[in-house]
Amino acid sequence: MNNAARQYLNELNRYLPGRRKNRKRLSDIELSVTNYTEEFNISNYLLLVKHFGEPMDVAGDFLDKPQNIKSRRTAVLLVFILLVFSSLTSAFCTSKAFSSSIPVVQVEFVNYQELPEPDSAE
Repeated sequence: MNNAARQYLNELNRYLPGRRKNRKRLSDIELSVTNYTEEFNISNYLLLVKHFGEPMDVAGDFLDKPQNIKSRRTAVLLVFILLVFSSLTSAFCTSKAFSSSIPVVQVEFVNYQELPEPDSAE
């Protein structure tokens, strides 16, 4: 790989977040840049930019779709986990094991009626 290709890939790498993921994302484009520079004997950075595009634009195109899919997938997974957690909590709270461990106190209400006073006619 020549200096122009190395410079182009370094610029592209600067616009991609995360180091570990960059290796996976860059592998395809690195192969394309290397093949292009070797096949046409390109050693000029500007010719690479003209052919592939600005590194910032290429990185933006790279990230548009996968990032949206990932965030949607994360949101769906989060909602699913919350639903499972709430249903398990509800099932636990209504189970006999949970309700039998709580002492039950029954309160009875007695309705007292006032009785008429006895006649004091004696």
